[in-house]
Amino acid sequence: MKISDDDLDLEIEYATLNVNSVQMNSGIFIGNNQSHHWRSYIKINNGFGTMRSSILSHSLNIVVDNDVVDTVITDTSENQDVIPTKKDTTAHTTTLKLDNINTNSLHQNATLSIGENNQRDWRTHNKYNNGLGILTGSNKVDQSTSMIEDNDKIDTVISDDRSHHPAPA
Repeated sequence: MKISDDDLDLEIEYATLNVNSVQMNSGIFIGNNQSHHWRSYIKINNGFGTMRSSILSHSLNIVVDNDVVDTVITDTSENQDVIPTKKDTTAHTTTLKLDNINTNSLHQNATLSIGENNQRDWRTHNKYNNGLGILTGSNKVDQSTSMIEDNDKIDTVISDDRSHHPAPA
């Protein structure tokens, strides 16, 4: 591993970058990155949660989510139309050397982006009911039961107006 910085001219060198998991609505960005107006709304009910390289035996995992109205999301961000335009005009060089990039899993709306990245107005809205949750690594689940009861009258109401951010011409 080598990291150096000469007045913001940066050089980073790794033989290997190992990432076990890039979770929902996140990412690894390598290069010149511009991300504006990212929003992520999520509701997760887990009966058990998260397991990594574990053993689970003789369990009962129950999710009861009987709300009358559930997960109401209204995007009301202020100044959404303002995108930063001021750039650092000083010439800088960033060098990143990687022999290998290993990623075991990319979850929903996750990214591994290399190069020139302009990711504008990335929005995600999710609701999950998981009896057992998220399993990573090598797990053994034996004699387990998961039950989910989600009898909402109205479920996951989202009001999201994309007219604030028309696509660039």
